[in-house]
Amino acid sequence: MYDGLFIPPLYEGGVFRVRGIMSKVSTSKGDIDALVVGIREALTFVEPLRAR
Repeated sequence: MYDGLFIPPLYEGGVFRVRGIMSKVSTSKGDIDALVVGIREALTFVEPLRAR
């Protein structure tokens, strides 16, 4: 899962280049905009550019 790898460095000030698909995700608090990565139908990626 990407969250376990990239969320901690993101909160610590890491810099990433991301390619994904814009989507809306429904949650119990309402819809939120999201960038979806890691799907088979499109070229998507998360590339670390600078770690803190």
